[in-house]
Order: sequence, then C-alpha cells, then structure tokens
Amino acid sequence: MTRMSFAVVLSGLAITAVSANAGTVYLDDNMGQLWAGDPTTATYSYVGTSSTAAGFGGFTDIDFVGNILYGLSRAGELYTIDPTTAQITSDVGSTGVSDGSLVGLAGDSSGNLWAGGNNSVYTLNLGSGAATPVGGGGGYVTEGDLDFDGSGNLWLTSTSPAGGALYQINTGNGAGTLVGQLKDGLGNSYTDVFGVAYDSDNGVLYGYDVSGNQFDINTASPNNSGLGEALFAETGGGAQDIGGILGAAYIASPEPSTFASAAIGSALILFALYRRRRTNRTV
Repeated sequence: MTRMSFAVVLSGLAITAVSANAGTVYLDDNMGQLWAGDPTTATYSYVGTSSTAAGFGGFTDIDFVGNILYGLSRAGELYTIDPTTAQITSDVGSTGVSDGSLVGLAGDSSGNLWAGGNNSVYTLNLGSGAATPVGGGGGYVTEGDLDFDGSGNLWLTSTSPAGGALYQINTGNGAGTLVGQLKDGLGNSYTDVFGVAYDSDNGVLYGYDVSGNQFDINTASPNNSGLGEALFAETGGGAQDIGGILGAAYIASPEPSTFASAAIGSALILFALYRRRRTNRTV
C-alpha cells in the first residue's frame, strides 16, 4: 500500500466516523397524534396515535429529558411517551395544577423538566409529577410552549401583551423580560405559537403555530423572524394529516457509534504499523 492510498483510506474512515445524523423534532396535535421529522426540510412523518391523549384533546405539550419523552394533559397529569409508537408508557402523576393553565414543557441540560403556565414557570418532579413554582413570575401568560437554547437561556411564548409575544425567562426567580412580538420578515405576526423547539445540532430555535407552520425564531429581533413554512406531512397507513399543533420537542442526533470509534482505532493501528514498516526499510 502506498503512502497516498493509505492516506485516502484513513481519510475516508475518519469522514465516515465523524458524520452524524440530523436530529428530530417531534410534534403532537389535538387529535392525540405524534409526528416526527427533520426541521431543516419541514417534512414530518406520522408515528402513531394515543387513544388516551386523543380522549383529552392531545397533550398540551411534549419534551425530552435525556431520551425520555414526556407529555402533559390539560388536567395537569404528567406522562411518559414511547416516541416510536406514540403510546403512553407511564402515568408519572399529577402536577397539582389542574386548571388547564399548565401548557408548556422544557427539558434542560441538567436533567430537569420545566413547565410554563399562567404567569409562572415551574419545575416538575420526575418521580411524582408535582410542580413547584419558580419565584413569583409575572408579566407573561404562557401561550403554549417554552424551551432552552444552547446557552441555557429559557424562551417562552406569551399571549400578553399580545399573542406571539416572546419572553426571556429568568430561571432563578421566574421573572420574564419581553423581547418582542414574533413576526416574519414581511411584518406578519405569528400568533398561537404553541410549539417551541431548539435544534441543538444546527443552533436554531423553531416556532410552530397551531395552524401547522414552522419558522425560525430570531431571539435577538423577534419581529424579524423567519418566514412561515407549511409543514409537509407524510401520512402513510391512512393516518390523518397533522392537526392543530400543541407541542414540539427536539432530540439531538446520536453520538458517533461504537463501530465508528472502532474504525478510527483500526485506522490508527494500521497507520502505526505502516510507519514502523517504513522505518525498518530505511534502516
């Protein structure tokens, strides 16, 4: 094997090893359906329907903590969901907020689950579901969702002072700072933004309105956010189209596989043997 051909093989192995799949956004709707897709193409495929969720009008929101997908009912009950089938896997318990105001979920990088409701944010006990308010809150009324970005900032959509208002939330005391009204570049306002999901692979915060539009949220200038893109639903199997979107959750692309790591290791071993062989020849 020549030096050039070995370099090509090693380079090819390295490229294969570090390549990663795109992450996935999961959407739930008011018919108890779960959808999954690539936000960069706005294409979503039907996963399944939870008859239980359909019975209470769909989860008010969903989000991941690690690899576990959680869903929240209108009555404030916390569930875990199988993201491959859309079926409820466990009833975690009641949040204690049963008036229907708890409508948003957000998992943070430390393994905590947050919720938004009325004019407060809460942390949820993953063992019992119980909600604990964070400070006094104030200044916002959760429209439908909240999520953390890659810097740990918590963003929330609010119906106050108008639908589609974007707030940054202080996670220490629950206070909200109004950043601006969500609008596209043409000046059209977004309202009923019930889904927010942060794409950690590409550093994009996405918004989803109840009508089935996806758009990039510009957190520095909300009134100059991206143009809405109507979601394309691959129904398959006779499933219904995406209903009124109630929640969104992003899970990052997987880490490089063991096979990929082994490929890198094998390439390094081969390179070491090759160098040794070349050295022995020149002695």
